[in-house]
Amino acid sequence: MIGVLASRLLWAIPTMLAIITLAFFMMRIAPGGPFDGERAMTAEVKANLERAYKLDKPVYVQYGHYLAGVVQGDFGPSFQYRDQSVSGLIRQGLGPSLLVGGLAVSLAFVMGMALGITAATHQGGVVDRLTMALASLGLALPSFVIAPLLALAFGVGLRLFPVAGWGTAAHLALPVFALSIPYAASIARLTRGGILATTSAPFVRTARAKNVSPARILWRHILPQAIMPVVSYLGPSAAGVLTGSVVIETIFQIPGIGRYFVQGALNRDFTLVMGVVIVYAAMIIVFNLLVDLVLQRLDPRTRSTA
Repeated sequence: MIGVLASRLLWAIPTMLAIITLAFFMMRIAPGGPFDGERAMTAEVKANLERAYKLDKPVYVQYGHYLAGVVQGDFGPSFQYRDQSVSGLIRQGLGPSLLVGGLAVSLAFVMGMALGITAATHQGGVVDRLTMALASLGLALPSFVIAPLLALAFGVGLRLFPVAGWGTAAHLALPVFALSIPYAASIARLTRGGILATTSAPFVRTARAKNVSPARILWRHILPQAIMPVVSYLGPSAAGVLTGSVVIETIFQIPGIGRYFVQGALNRDFTLVMGVVIVYAAMIIVFNLLVDLVLQRLDPRTRSTA
């Protein structure tokens, strides 16, 4: 286990370096600059700004400075949010994104597992067909459709929850539910498929031959194997949810890093976009590592292979 962990961590270093390098040069190749949108700016003022932010240096020199700062945990200053660092902006936005994303992942896991188990235990029946129809609907409707519908129904119509803003528990209800629906639908389908695929496994037939109760067979024998596709799916999905949903944060006016990413891209704020990309990539690597460790605990065959 320790050897696998060390190997994954070693691979994470060149992976992060490749992501940083690719994102850095893609941002520089794209047309436009961070100060092109400023009004009434003379060439001298623009040159002074570029000198202050070291944008007058050759690209490879800028890359070296930026990489040295990232190693020290410094993502540089923001070009649009003056007198603020990118690290500070990310710290401000990461809290709301993690809260909404964490609640959404937890809710999606609970709902998806419940729906998947219910459908699998009623295979071929009305409950199975109805559950899978709901899951298909959840997959078919994108977040930018689900979120406004929830806001109109429960915010504007019934006035049960606020439709925008941040600061109270009531503000979490609609964005968390809207963000969790597509993931819950995927988890439900994966859980159902995993249970049905494991039901005919030899160890399950052996347990039935020993007159083990159906509930014990489901929870002790089938589910540990059936949820492995769910665990694999949750790795990159959780990273995406926890680092902020651009659509959800924009619709419900949540001050998360997803909105910072959009504003940084629109304003050509190189360092802000780069900082969000690095955080997102790091979380994907960490969650994939956790997924590998969990899968090794669930399946002894992966431990022996490792």
